[in-house]
Amino acid sequence: MNGRYDSKFDKNYYDGGTSWNEEVETNLETGAPTNVLKYDAARVHSFYNGPAQYGTVEWPGQLSNFDLDTCDIHAAMCCWPSDRQAKDNNGNCATPYDTNCIDKDPADNTDLCATKLDVSPGSVTKGSDAGVSVHPGDNANGEGAVHCHGLAWSNDPNHVTSRYKANNLFYISMYDHLYQRGYVRSFPGAPMCACVEQMPVVTRSDCTQTDLKETYEISCNHEGAGTGCTAAITQIYVDFNACQGIRQNNDLSDYVARLHREGHLSTKQKGALKEILVENRNCPRAIERNLARAGVERGFNHDLFQEVLEFPETDTNQLVHGLCVQGASSVAAYATDTNVRYTQYQNFTSGMQAWGDRDYTLEGVENTVCAGGIFLQPNRHKDINRFTDIVVGAIPIDEHVTICGFVEYNRKRDGLWANQAEGTGYNIKVGLSSGLSWASKKSNANLPMTMLCRELPIQPSSAPSLSPSSVPSVSMVPTQTFSPTMSLPKTITVTLPASTTKQLVHGLCVKGAVGASASSSWAPLTYTAISPFQTGVLAWNDRQYTIQGVENTPCADGIFMKPNRHKSILRNTVITFEMQRDGSDYMDVCVFAEPAGARRNGGWFTSMVQEGFTNYGTEFTEFAWGGGRVTMQDWGMLCKKM
Repeated sequence: MNGRYDSKFDKNYYDGGTSWNEEVETNLETGAPTNVLKYDAARVHSFYNGPAQYGTVEWPGQLSNFDLDTCDIHAAMCCWPSDRQAKDNNGNCATPYDTNCIDKDPADNTDLCATKLDVSPGSVTKGSDAGVSVHPGDNANGEGAVHCHGLAWSNDPNHVTSRYKANNLFYISMYDHLYQRGYVRSFPGAPMCACVEQMPVVTRSDCTQTDLKETYEISCNHEGAGTGCTAAITQIYVDFNACQGIRQNNDLSDYVARLHREGHLSTKQKGALKEILVENRNCPRAIERNLARAGVERGFNHDLFQEVLEFPETDTNQLVHGLCVQGASSVAAYATDTNVRYTQYQNFTSGMQAWGDRDYTLEGVENTVCAGGIFLQPNRHKDINRFTDIVVGAIPIDEHVTICGFVEYNRKRDGLWANQAEGTGYNIKVGLSSGLSWASKKSNANLPMTMLCRELPIQPSSAPSLSPSSVPSVSMVPTQTFSPTMSLPKTITVTLPASTTKQLVHGLCVKGAVGASASSSWAPLTYTAISPFQTGVLAWNDRQYTIQGVENTPCADGIFMKPNRHKSILRNTVITFEMQRDGSDYMDVCVFAEPAGARRNGGWFTSMVQEGFTNYGTEFTEFAWGGGRVTMQDWGMLCKKM
């Protein structure tokens, strides 16, 4: 039994139109309820109890939203910003409809990052098919509540996920979310439902899979020329359940990871989905990437300033920091995390409030080069998006200007600025040596800051002279400049600190590279590249021990550099790791060894942290090596984004 779609109606519906999306129940027209969803969409319920559960639904490939030639990832998704139905325990639409169901929200399960206006030409209004719409912030501080739900299917056309993908699409888009929950409408510039390539960039999506019961009738003929057996499906029952992923359920990204692990999807397909489902806290990075794709790179208009200094990329999830400038007539600061803003204060002295949202103060300012200069006070004490870029522009009063950033002497909240800035021209004073600290009267805390300063010469410029401010004022972000995205370096080389132990039980891996190689200063130690890096791989050439729990690490499905030797490696051996970037924004470069405190880890858990690597210890669940007579031994892991 084949269920078919009404193409014209369904095209409008999947783009976010039709009465199903646009109307809300009301009593105002006749005094009795009209536009009742359960009545108007009654055929959805009938279809669900018929072809959707007991037949094979035809994929609506004639619609541009679901043209399989444009559906390379083999996944589709719907995203809804509105709720039109009350009393279903989903969303905040309530009765009476005419007062309590106006512009109501679905249950929020994601963060909308960006909408690419050129990826769904069959759905976007002609004339707006270029550029990108970005959505900084989340919930009340951003686009409001958003609910996304999707499906994925195998490259094998005979697999159950492929054969019944249209049943699943109907269930998600029309029965479960429209008829049952009342979720409706689309975001401007995007369809409501389509192959994921045409959908907005979001952090995540819920997911449904199909589970199948099929009854076959087998007929055999043992006489005559036509001997043999034939089989025919006589009964079908399709059950719809939350997707079962590798690490979590009801998550489209993790379900695709499972299909990839089982050989149903390629590494390229899995990687492409990460450009659309970017994971939690990664919206700011995705916004900048999509702006760059559209030819827009946000930042300072350098023509306004004679000197501009960009601080190292923030590589922690919190940043306790401040900025100051000495010898400038005018300054401004800008952060790519648009929730971070700065206020200028002249005559920088001890006792000034350190952050706009705390009453903590800065002490020891008189010990710094910024004493009496301009202080740029962040509005936030610590909350910042990882990978935020911070830039300061200044117009010098005389020949030189000194621009400084200061961060808490705490590796979890310092952005790893000092590590990244070493050897790049900064004058760095770490911790107590800076003389600067922040203090809290309530807790009697007095925590040292690390200070990074750079003296800059005046460069020829036609920049206008701006008057200095004599009172605290909100710093103005310079006009946006539009420039092509800078190309990323193709090859990255990392030289690891010399091993300080007599034995070294270790491995290397990278995620985000198309190729990798490793070599050592001790000729007997060599490496073999293994891709994709997955659970069950042999850890070394001279042992039968395997590595488990790879899927829980940053290197899952990346490249593993397998050492030929288990442990016998000469002290003071230096290892060089070379990688070719695959076009991603960054690579996760990791080394793993016996944990800190063990005798066979090369001393890396001290020396590599000093090189800017983050020590994750043994926090990656089930990441271990062993086998046979050897019980599983936990790995310690150090990683760095490059």
